[in-house]
Amino acid sequence: MSRTILNTSWMLTLLSFLVLAGCGGSGGGDAETGLTKIPDLTLSNLDVRAGDQSLLDFKQGETGPYELSVDSSVSSISILPTANSSNVKILIATVSTELLNNGKLDTIIIDEIEVQSGEQGLRDVQDGDNTYMVTVVDASNTYRLEYRIKIHKVSSDAGLQNLLIDSNGFYQGSLKVTALSESLNFKTATKQYKLETDFSFCSLKIKPVLSEPRAKIWINGRRAYHKEISLTDLPKYGSSSNQFNVFDLTIQSEDKTQTETYTINVERKPSTTTELANLPTLESLSVENSTLTAPFTCTRRQVGAVVSNTVATTGLTVVPTSSSATITISKYEVDENGAVKLDANDDPVYVFQGETLPANEVYALQLDPGQNRYLIQSVAENSTSDTPNIITYSLLVVRSDNNWLTVENSTQLQQALINASAGDEIFLFDGEYQGATDTSGDSSAYFYSAASGTVDRPIVMRGEVGRNATLIGDGAINTSVLKLTGDYWQVSNISLENGETGLLLDSANHNEIDYLNVVKQTGAALRIRNGSSNNIIQNSEFSSSSQGAVIGSDDSQWTTAPTPGEFLPENTGNKIRLSTFGRNILNEHVVVHEGVDGTVIENNIFDSAIKTGAANGETVIRNLGNNTEVRNNSFYNSTDDVESQQVTNVEPDESWHTETWATNLQVFGNRVDVGGKTSDFINNQSSQQVLTGENTRLDGVSLTNAGAFFSDTLTENSYKLQSVSNPTFCLDLGDIKDSDTGDTYRGAVFNSCSNDTTQVWQFKHDVDGRFLLINTSAEDKMIAPSAANFMAVYRFLISFSKALESENNFYMSQARWLVDLDADSVTLRNNLSSSYVITPTSDIGELTPVVLSVNTNSDTQKFKLIAVP
Repeated sequence: MSRTILNTSWMLTLLSFLVLAGCGGSGGGDAETGLTKIPDLTLSNLDVRAGDQSLLDFKQGETGPYELSVDSSVSSISILPTANSSNVKILIATVSTELLNNGKLDTIIIDEIEVQSGEQGLRDVQDGDNTYMVTVVDASNTYRLEYRIKIHKVSSDAGLQNLLIDSNGFYQGSLKVTALSESLNFKTATKQYKLETDFSFCSLKIKPVLSEPRAKIWINGRRAYHKEISLTDLPKYGSSSNQFNVFDLTIQSEDKTQTETYTINVERKPSTTTELANLPTLESLSVENSTLTAPFTCTRRQVGAVVSNTVATTGLTVVPTSSSATITISKYEVDENGAVKLDANDDPVYVFQGETLPANEVYALQLDPGQNRYLIQSVAENSTSDTPNIITYSLLVVRSDNNWLTVENSTQLQQALINASAGDEIFLFDGEYQGATDTSGDSSAYFYSAASGTVDRPIVMRGEVGRNATLIGDGAINTSVLKLTGDYWQVSNISLENGETGLLLDSANHNEIDYLNVVKQTGAALRIRNGSSNNIIQNSEFSSSSQGAVIGSDDSQWTTAPTPGEFLPENTGNKIRLSTFGRNILNEHVVVHEGVDGTVIENNIFDSAIKTGAANGETVIRNLGNNTEVRNNSFYNSTDDVESQQVTNVEPDESWHTETWATNLQVFGNRVDVGGKTSDFINNQSSQQVLTGENTRLDGVSLTNAGAFFSDTLTENSYKLQSVSNPTFCLDLGDIKDSDTGDTYRGAVFNSCSNDTTQVWQFKHDVDGRFLLINTSAEDKMIAPSAANFMAVYRFLISFSKALESENNFYMSQARWLVDLDADSVTLRNNLSSSYVITPTSDIGELTPVVLSVNTNSDTQKFKLIAVP
């Protein structure tokens, strides 16, 4: 049985404003809103098990969706929710979600059971994607809180769910479909299909819909994708006999154990000489050295192409269906935005007009930087002024700011890296890229580049979202999976496996590394050395390696050592932030060597369970550098039997140093929850002073430091939050009237930037990389949404609450924010629904309220942080 829950009576209002939430005060109800009367519906634990294996890493205060994977042998899972309150009802359901025409999400309950707190509920697991919902409901059925779990089961399904065929691919004529009905009802068991067409049918559009979206498909040996429409041109017109065209669709299951082949036979009737002469269509249109924005077919009338920035002249070749057609080309003048210029009569202005375009020959196009717009006309032999038979094509050729490259195997990737130049953008398709040191260009690296971009034209290397483009080594000593020795790279969404070092930045500067996943390294997952400076590593994951990140080199390896080594000592201004250092890192998670200056380690999550054989006394962060900042990080411990110090400050032993090292270490705003272990937070083994402030233990143990020379004087920084889309406006406080209730709230709005204290905010670090957003004009207040239900809605209520009274208070969880750092801006995502961000309700102006809305990566959702002294 199934039912919908979209429009039930206990769904809360969908829209309201961000307002201040009180941090202090004692118990009791809130006179204005009474929100403290809402019962505690949170779970203290949520476990998902497949047999004896626990699958879910539950975090209190996070409702998901939690995304998990299981192999094809798993047929069922057990879900075990434990509630904080005893006076609640817990429901477990298998659900599906549909997007309605009004843009809202409709959640369909397929099967629902009630369980007691701590009791398991069994759920079947189907091939592919499965979604489950755990709902906690109060005794009066007034309020509910939903937790969602998504489980993907690896599938052996190699079938098609549907096969769509476009019947409009001809200039004139008709299409007869055999084995498919007029409504194109697809028969899963039918593997052979026949289509009969008139002579002018020229292009077949195939859209295979896979039963399992993660399966792979090829059309006549060419890789295709289930979400795209594959456009396949049939052979030329003009045959004196019927033409037979065969299209084989081969599908491979996700687990690679099954394959299926579907065949489409297309029979096209012959054309007469007269029929052929009267077709003004183009058989083909191609632009040399370009990537077409969509494949050309005879039915396409607008063609777009992108060429590299280095291409100033390229070749255009058109092939008409009929050799008797006349073809001309014109070029429009365009403005700085690429729009066609118009004269006083609103007619287009041309660079040149009506030049003859020779058929089947290369015509030279002289390209300006940016957009180049052309008009191509094909006139049939029988065309007259009274009965014109003309087809007009629009051609847009964009000369890109970058040089575009796509790779799908190791050889292509190695060559793209070796030959890279400023402005290149190297895109990696998902897959495994097995490297080799003898073909990479550097015998110590599986993939290598010495190229450099510039500040205006960086070199971009990126995979698809999900980091499923995996670069792999063979585990040899003294090797790196990816080694860069150049400047101004932007690397994102790739994984690195099986080297001694994962990513090595060697004499590399001003590089941005984003969404990296590094595992299975016998040495360091990340190494920055030999004068590498001003690099940013963020949003990345490091695990299953001997060390996490190592910055700089031991002084015995310096070029300035008494016995000179090979590495420059200076490595300045590098940042590691918003990253996770997980389990199975055997030694230090971060090492900052002597010779290094100005390293920032911020907003990271560290598992303090160092895995060395003699683990006690080990350290998560070891610092020997100068002016290192360790701020706003979370330290936890995933095991009960291992303890370590979090930060150790050490001076190098060598007496030949002329400079003092391990100076001005700043450690502030960090949170420690290591299960009650009694280890010290900081161990200052140096004679240099360590500056500290606002570091907190959250596990019931007093925070202690070992050694001497501590100064607890640091405080959180304060900022203005300036709109990126409209920099004259900043986040402020203001009175907002709720149009539905008539109530007035003190809430967050945009106002013209000023020196008012109401525009000054602090990011108070809480736990797990989350922050509380505090306004300095009222330090007992913070920004928090008030809705108790975060599912299937696009904007959320915000109101007053006393969120800091209890660690487990539901509104405390809502008041936490995740801060996404871009190069010079931030986006504020909510802890309980991380796909929703602070957003203005309309165009930014005076007293424009802000709400939570779906993250679209718009500049209206981004803020620039302006430091306030």
